[in-house]
Amino acid sequence: MKKILLSLVALLSVTVMEAQKNQTFLTLNNGVVIPQFGLGVYSIPAGEATYNSVLTALKAGYRHIDTAHAYQNERSVGQVMFPLRYN
Repeated sequence: MKKILLSLVALLSVTVMEAQKNQTFLTLNNGVVIPQFGLGVYSIPAGEATYNSVLTALKAGYRHIDTAHAYQNERSVGQVMFPLRYN
């Protein structure tokens, strides 16, 4: 099972790196430009599941993590994004 998971992560990494070559971006109302493609964490439970998902996504090259206070997992996202602040 672990071999399959690692193979899927490797495939995802290659796919994301390939997609980044032709990445499209969105310009927000305030002029900030963000990648259009990102990881949404809406249904991922707070804690280890969110932490591992975001960490894997960042390692794969994702730079857009879609989260919100209503998801109740923003602290887990923050622990990956800003480790010195939370640890």
